[in-house]
Formats: sequence, structure tokens, C-alpha cells
Amino acid sequence: METVFLCSPTTSPARLARIDAASSGFVYYVSREGVTGAQENLPASLGEKLAALRATLQSPLAVGFGISTPAHVKALEGAADAVVVGSALVKTIAAHGKEAASAIAKQVKDLRAA
Repeated sequence: METVFLCSPTTSPARLARIDAASSGFVYYVSREGVTGAQENLPASLGEKLAALRATLQSPLAVGFGISTPAHVKALEGAADAVVVGSALVKTIAAHGKEAASAIAKQVKDLRAA
């Protein structure tokens, strides 16, 4: 088990340094302000923000919140060490009920391929 702390667009540099030092797994960047959930578009400044974070952090970087499609994953290629697509998977489970397993398998395959 690893310790993972979150940072966001409003995290101060001093707090970011503390988060990085305290994280034993990776730092999870919340890609936008607001609540989690699948979004149509990623924030326009996300790539720039991730580049700045990677230049600062010692820990691996994961990004989540609003990432829901293979196109989103592809757009983040090289910008982060991992992407988190939790809400997209939950939405698929809710839409498919008892038949969700095959839909989730296909969705994860598509996301990984991106």
C-alpha cells in the first residue's frame, strides 16, 4: 500500500512540496476545480499545468477528474504517469447493470489502447 495525496489547480507551491514529500506512491492531480465526473473536454491549460508539475515533483504524477474517453487519455500521453477514469467506469456500470462486466472490459481495453 502506498500513500497518495491530491493536489489541485489551487494548491500553493508550499503545499505542493509537502504533498510531494509525503506521497509514497504518486501525487494525484485533480485536473479541474469542481466535482468529479466524466466531462466532454479537458481543461485547456491542463497540458501546461502537468508539465509544470512534472518539473517540480519527485513523485510520479497521476491525473484524474473529468477524464473519461480514449481521446482524453491520448491527449495526456507523456504528460502524466497515470490517468484515473473512475467516474467513466461507474457510469458504464450504472448504464449496463448486471451486464456491465463485458462493457467495462471493452471500455478499459479502449482506454488502455489510447
